[in-house]
Amino acid sequence: MWISFDDDPINPIREVPVDINNPAGPEKAIRVYTAPFYGQTAKRLASQYSINGAPTEHILGDPPVGFSVQSGGVDQYNFALQEVYRQGGAQALDTTIRTPAQTVQGFYWAYDGANLLGTPVRNYNLILRNIAWARKPAGTSTSDTVNADFVRLFALANAALADAGIFAWKEKYTFQFIRPLQGIREDFAFGNPFADPFWVSLGAPDTNTFGFPFKPPFPSYPSGHATFGGAFFQMIRLYYRARDNLTFPVDGPDDIGFTHVSEELNGISRDLRQPYNPNRPITDQQGVVRTKVPRTFTSLWEAIFENALSRVFLG
Repeated sequence: MWISFDDDPINPIREVPVDINNPAGPEKAIRVYTAPFYGQTAKRLASQYSINGAPTEHILGDPPVGFSVQSGGVDQYNFALQEVYRQGGAQALDTTIRTPAQTVQGFYWAYDGANLLGTPVRNYNLILRNIAWARKPAGTSTSDTVNADFVRLFALANAALADAGIFAWKEKYTFQFIRPLQGIREDFAFGNPFADPFWVSLGAPDTNTFGFPFKPPFPSYPSGHATFGGAFFQMIRLYYRARDNLTFPVDGPDDIGFTHVSEELNGISRDLRQPYNPNRPITDQQGVVRTKVPRTFTSLWEAIFENALSRVFLG
């Protein structure tokens, strides 16, 4: 089993300006690694360093090693790798059995630093805006009661999100787990039946650019999306549970539903056929337009799980 995180074999380098103040000038090649020291050095916003005297330096789930009932007696790492091999491959591969609905789920939550879209944090907050407005206290939109509710809700959710990022990145660079793209290709040397030195993942969509899908430049475990979304949506669940005296379980389904259009699939964002032109609106640039796909979730519990699983469908 390989656990050493390394370069993206499909996009091993990026070309960037030698002088960041002169983007049209000469370029150089760099190897990209995102936030390797973030979890070790960042200050937490809200979570404590100990609970009842016990340290909380490792509070996320253990890495996928060893055996479990869920993996059917197969090593958890290889079980996970097999799932991604089948469901996270490029569309054209005959080994890929992902459904169109699962592909939609992968793209819907992506926001992998995409041009004009940003990161998952922005997508989550757009969803929260919809929920907060639909569940606002009685009163006008400018009343102190409504504003106080919005401020507290957004502050709690985003503080949880920030701390989740610190914990996730600490674990990522502690364990250095490879991403499936590298693991499936390089496990060939160990005789893994699912190893394929030519396998290509569907990849993180490089939306609104002329680029290729890519592997995010940081270790795979734990999933940033799963950690971010789990913390963010759970905090929203707990907020409304306390505010409105709701009876759903802390660790079970709720009835806080929402409808949201992801900007990855909004009928505007696209895969360009030429380099992005910052001087023209994206609607005036040639490319394959992503279909608009409004989606409705019956609960935040559903969103938590789909957001996490979406990363499997991108590979």
